Amino acid sequence: RIIGTLPVKGRMPGKSALLFENPEDAIALTLDLQPIEKGFTVAMWIKPDTIDKSTTALFNSNAYDSGNIHFQMYEDGSIKAGIFGMASFRSEPNAVYPASWQLVAMSWDLETQRARLYNNGKKLAVNRDRNMKIHPNPIPNFGQSQIGAWGDPTMHLPRNFVGRIDEVMVFSSPLTSSEIAELYQSSRP
Repeated sequence: RIIGTLPVKGRMPGKSALLFENPEDAIALTLDLQPIEKGFTVAMWIKPDTIDKSTTALFNSNAYDSGNIHFQMYEDGSIKAGIFGMASFRSEPNAVYPASWQLVAMSWDLETQRARLYNNGKKLAVNRDRNMKIHPNPIPNFGQSQIGAWGDPTMHLPRNFVGRIDEVMVFSSPLTSSEIAELYQSSRP
């Protein structure tokens, strides 16, 4: 369900993206990939107008319960991926930047216990947590989620994304670094 966003010129000629301007702008969805056994990947084209919030939601489960998945960016330009109760990690600052289209991605491989963050096909960070908690508890899940926002903006500090989002992709497997690079090369403007 699209809430408040507007279609605008996208990254490709003749294609549109969604403009996120207000705290309530979001895409609300329920994503059931259960069971997530081997891993998953989320990739999305973003063009932030600004990077000035302490936390900005890219693609987040609505809640913060065991297994919920969160993909966010921060005011220093870093991006963070996390599965509540399992692991989280963050890129170095200046990984993302305003006013430019970029493909950001997080890939979680639950079998090797490795998670990776990418921008424009380049690996930014790797989490090799040998203590990463794996099945049965918590079980990674998206459930009710939002793109470009997190939760009710009247209940806490708004984490809304400000800018354009185009082509959000969710894969039910962990894409490799070469697959992420190929995805970027084949879909860049």
